[in-house]
Amino acid sequence: AGGIPLLKALAGPFPDVAFCPTGGITVETAPQFLALPNVKVCGGSWLTPQDAVDAKDWPRITQLARASAALRNA
Repeated sequence: AGGIPLLKALAGPFPDVAFCPTGGITVETAPQFLALPNVKVCGGSWLTPQDAVDAKDWPRITQLARASAALRNA
């Protein structure tokens, strides 16, 4: 818990620490996290939706992964 406000607060006392937030992040909110200098990568369940995994829909998961990778440059 804490989200973006916590990550911003931690940047001061821990300037050399990079974070990989995962909880509660969506494809829509990931760019806000990735804009922080102390966030290098985000994780989220949007990358591998359960229905896609169950169906072994690897092309869909690949497309989601590519779209997610592009968020860093958004």
